[in-house]
Amino acid sequence: MGVGAYNYTYLKPDEGAVMVYRGSALGAEPTFAWIFGGGKNDTDFGYSIAGAGDVNHDGQMDLLVGAPLYKLDDKEPQGRAFIFHGAAAGEVVYFQVHLPLVVR
Repeated sequence: MGVGAYNYTYLKPDEGAVMVYRGSALGAEPTFAWIFGGGKNDTDFGYSIAGAGDVNHDGQMDLLVGAPLYKLDDKEPQGRAFIFHGAAAGEVVYFQVHLPLVVR
């Protein structure tokens, strides 16, 4: 289970963060197993999160995280979407970054 905290100060002020809690039929564990921050000030990272299914077909569920105020040039917010590939306990979590899609 993922929890977004878009105003969380992790390493940068108000960058936002996502915490992942492992669970079972008994419920979620009381402490998070993994945390990741937005990497820049005021990104609103974690403002939206959703299960993305198994995007990379590795048998693990993946997580989609939005950061609507992410600034590429540190001037204008353009937003970003991040896909975090699921991993078994003890494995490294990989992610991909996607720029916003503009439809006209």
